[in-house]
This record gives sequence, structure tokens and C-alpha cells, in this order.
Amino acid sequence: MGTRLSKFHQRRRGFSLIEQVVAAGLIAVVVPPLILLLNGLMRQASLSNTRVNMVSLVRSQIESVKAQPYQALPASYSLISPIPPEFTITIAVSGARTYTFPSPSSSSTLPDELQLITVQISCPNCAPPVNPLTLQDYKAKR
Repeated sequence: MGTRLSKFHQRRRGFSLIEQVVAAGLIAVVVPPLILLLNGLMRQASLSNTRVNMVSLVRSQIESVKAQPYQALPASYSLISPIPPEFTITIAVSGARTYTFPSPSSSSTLPDELQLITVQISCPNCAPPVNPLTLQDYKAKR
């Protein structure tokens, strides 16, 4: 009986055709959704990276405008440098409000003007496509 079992184990060294078909079927069912999931995750990571770069560039541009000397309207503040070639930055400046400080009842007044600075960044050639980002802040004449 011992030799009979050993002959049975010697014959059974590989996989049967049915086992191989079942394994191929499982792979065919499981792998495509995993590839789609991985593709979606890579796309989201690329989109997030682009958005982080856009936010950083817009904030840098706002801080650069605020650091530049005040210009009367129509103002043209310079862009930060270098700007990555895939991004486009535009700056719009408008008068926000003119007010007097200290209060008008005082004998001496100092005019203080505010400008609304609007910076927009877009990435027309980015893949995946990214919506433009706009940030606004105020610049005061001091």
C-alpha cells in the first residue's frame, strides 16, 4: 500500500487543465478592476499635485504684489519669476475703496487707498485638465 501512495504522488506533480482554467478565470475577473483603480489613483495624484503647485504659485504671486511699491490705477504689477511653462498667471487690479483715517472730524486726514488684487492661474495643457484657480487679496497704500 505504501508503494501505491507513492506512485499516486509521483504522477501528481503539475496542475490539471481545470485548475489552470479556473486560475486564468480568476485573474481575468480580478485584474481589470485593479488596473482601473490604479489608473484612477494615479490620475487623482497628478491632479492633486497640479492643484498644490497652482495654490503655491498664486500665493507667491499675491505676496509678490503686496511687497511691490503701491501703483495708482491702472496698475501693472510684475509677475513672479520663473513661472513653470505649463501655467499662465494673470493679475487684475481694481480700486476697492477710498476712506479717510483718522476720522473725518479730525483736522488732519491721511488718505488710505485699497486695491483689490485678483490673481488667476490656469493650466491649459495639463493632463488631467484642471480648473483655473483665483485668489483675491487687498493691497493698501501706506
